[in-house]
Amino acid sequence: MLLRQTHGDMRQSLAHLRKATLLRPDQIKYRSALADFYDLLGFPINARSQREQIRQLEADAAATRARRRH
Repeated sequence: MLLRQTHGDMRQSLAHLRKATLLRPDQIKYRSALADFYDLLGFPINARSQREQIRQLEADAAATRARRRH
């Protein structure tokens, strides 16, 4: 969908995804989309980095939920 919005411009799509993660670093959906796009572009190290950050965000969210229950 993003590629359609940017008329297939990979650089512009990447810029949009990077900006989204900078503006909302806590949004897993943006990081996930960026990781997938990095995979598409052939940047597995960048994709792995985003996925590691996603796992950390998920762990932090789980810890927060656990503290609220107790």
